[in-house]
Amino acid sequence: MITLEHVIYIIPILGLTASILYYAMVLRHQNKTRETQLFTQIFQVFKSESKWRDYLDHQLMEWEDYDDFHKKYGMGNLDTYSKILSMTWTLCNIGRLVLDGMIDKQRVYDWIGSLVISEWTWSKPLIEEQRRRSNNPHIASDFEYIGEEMIRMRAQHILDHHIERNNP
Repeated sequence: MITLEHVIYIIPILGLTASILYYAMVLRHQNKTRETQLFTQIFQVFKSESKWRDYLDHQLMEWEDYDDFHKKYGMGNLDTYSKILSMTWTLCNIGRLVLDGMIDKQRVYDWIGSLVISEWTWSKPLIEEQRRRSNNPHIASDFEYIGEEMIRMRAQHILDHHIERNNP
């Protein structure tokens, strides 16, 4: 039988439990809010017309090999080279934030997955050759991570869509 003494012990325990649960919910909400704010700030970059122009310009570049690329678009062409480095650096940072758990990779995929995939596909042979020549396998590794992860997510999305269509 529950006595007044039992009730006196149970009420503070319930209050403490409710406080802990409330605090955990508030922290979770604050973390989601911070992630959204960070994500929004990062992706302001992709709203600018100049960033899209830079992206489209260098997607249209043609070269035969690494040396040809650097001859045409390398340090001798600072305007073009700086635009390429800016995009690479931005995507390296996004990769690092995903790896550190600060932003969700699904959100990256939903917002700019196609851009990341095309940029990684375009940059991959250049980065791999630069790694080989400099004997530094870590050059743009965060960019590689996010690029390969977006490719994997797209393949999974296509597979899921195919299975869904064939199994109504």
